[in-house]
Amino acid sequence: MTTLRRAVLASGLLLGCARGPGVGDLEPYDRPGLLLRNRSPDILCATHIHASGHEDDLDRLEPDEVIPPGGSRFFPLAPGAHDVALLDCNGVVVMHREEVQVADEGAMLTYEERN
Repeated sequence: MTTLRRAVLASGLLLGCARGPGVGDLEPYDRPGLLLRNRSPDILCATHIHASGHEDDLDRLEPDEVIPPGGSRFFPLAPGAHDVALLDCNGVVVMHREEVQVADEGAMLTYEERN
């Protein structure tokens, strides 16, 4: 585990979490792919995106990468439906959204807070 992720995990343990995952707000986006926006106080340490109907446990973030509060990350994706899960630094799914449609205009998914 990298130093950055260890530090983020330690701070996440101090904050704690007890709520279930949110679904996020979805809007059109002008680039083909998916823009994830983190408008929550949570630090996101893993992003799982895969074509709907296919299982894939691959984290799309780089090994030392996180999406901090107020941060964003763009993922180029093929057109079609995609399932998206965001995990905090404790490995807890904080947002899960199925069937996110990506076409020529793309999609912007905003995570605000857990339910």
